[in-house]
Amino acid sequence: MTHEGMEYQLQGAATRVFGLKERVLAIESLTAIADSLKAAKPALLAQLGAAGMAKEVEGYFSRTVDAALDLRDAIYRGGARQLLSAVVDPDRGTAAQIAGCNYNVKEPATRYQPWAEALVKQYRAFNDFMTGLDLPQDVQQKMWEAAVRLGCDAILDGLGRVSRCSLEGRAAMSLDLSAVEKGLRPMAPATALSSLRLADNYIKAFYIPWEELGRWAQIHLAEYGKHRVLVLVEAMSEAYGIKRQQKVALIDKLNAELAEFG
Repeated sequence: MTHEGMEYQLQGAATRVFGLKERVLAIESLTAIADSLKAAKPALLAQLGAAGMAKEVEGYFSRTVDAALDLRDAIYRGGARQLLSAVVDPDRGTAAQIAGCNYNVKEPATRYQPWAEALVKQYRAFNDFMTGLDLPQDVQQKMWEAAVRLGCDAILDGLGRVSRCSLEGRAAMSLDLSAVEKGLRPMAPATALSSLRLADNYIKAFYIPWEELGRWAQIHLAEYGKHRVLVLVEAMSEAYGIKRQQKVALIDKLNAELAEFG
């Protein structure tokens, strides 16, 4: 694929993004129409409400007009996912690479893992492609926010597969994430980088006192899901030498409380 004389080798058929610029134009136009309708809503209610149609007007806005923002988010997430298909590849993507790392180590890490460098490389290609499209700044910001969140989700998926981790290994995870953030800083807007805090907080949860872990899980279960929380419990219990009885008691308690979460 060529844009303004620059060639981009995309990662397979799933990353073909023909029409991305057109999709962005369409969804931004739709959002502008939705904004105009929202501005006119009081006048519409004043006229149609008097005719007994207030319920219909509210229903139209809630089902149709308000859906424009959700659709825009889906368009941006879909575009980012196509451009970063190598990151979310189930067999060779970021999550699989993290899962293949050994974080149950006894020595402090002196260098970040290869997955961090590979992820930054994908973001560089993403940045080049976005620059070639010459999209408006606010649109590029939305695309970057979707792209970094996609990478953060992949990182969390990978960390959620690491069930054995030492204190030194957890520090190595922080080093890896810092390498990703450092690589992204010259390219991505600050609003996009804030997504990485989710992965950072999950890594640092390893250091909270065991007695506070149950409360932490209750507060953050919607962010991380049941599986990642239970993996964290397993990793912490082994690293800190928690007795099996204590671990089982906490897991049973969490299983009961987190039953509705995946």
